[in-house]
Amino acid sequence: PLYSSAASDVYKRQIDLRDNLGGNNWPMLAGIGSLYETNKIGEFVYPDGKRIDWIYRNGSYIDNDSIIGAVSIPYKLQHIGLPIAILTNNSTASSGETVLISFIGSKTVRTFGTKTRGKTTCNELFPMSDGANLLLSTSVYADRNGLIYTGSIVPDELVDLDGSSVSNYIIFNKAIDWIDGQYCDKKK
Repeated sequence: PLYSSAASDVYKRQIDLRDNLGGNNWPMLAGIGSLYETNKIGEFVYPDGKRIDWIYRNGSYIDNDSIIGAVSIPYKLQHIGLPIAILTNNSTASSGETVLISFIGSKTVRTFGTKTRGKTTCNELFPMSDGANLLLSTSVYADRNGLIYTGSIVPDELVDLDGSSVSNYIIFNKAIDWIDGQYCDKKK
């Protein structure tokens, strides 16, 4: 979910990926795409060195020149380039990690929480002759700058947690404090 700590305050934006165990990447990337500053938001990296870019453009996630996911009416931001805090924990996995990686490298983003689960692979389905299907991990993720992720992702602000709701509150508040600091810096 995308949070604003105060309904009227457009300057406090958080993307909470805690407990996002995965699912389908493409609707997530297309739905949140208006927050991206660039079209290229990541890559798949294959064992042979081949790389396929993750592209967001006009409400659509594009992979290998094909639209894979789209929103019917793309949201247009009123304020571009505002700070975004992303919250993670050990249950941030797979497509949750895809969303996280799609923001890594942005100058306006900082991550907070614990390291992620480490399921940073792309899976492909291979139909078998007997009607069964084989699902194999065929590539790993890379961010928009080409940095490859093959396991857990450590956030910018690593918060040691005991799993309590107080600990989760600490992550949330560290993120808000950082956003407030960014906003105050811009006003100077």
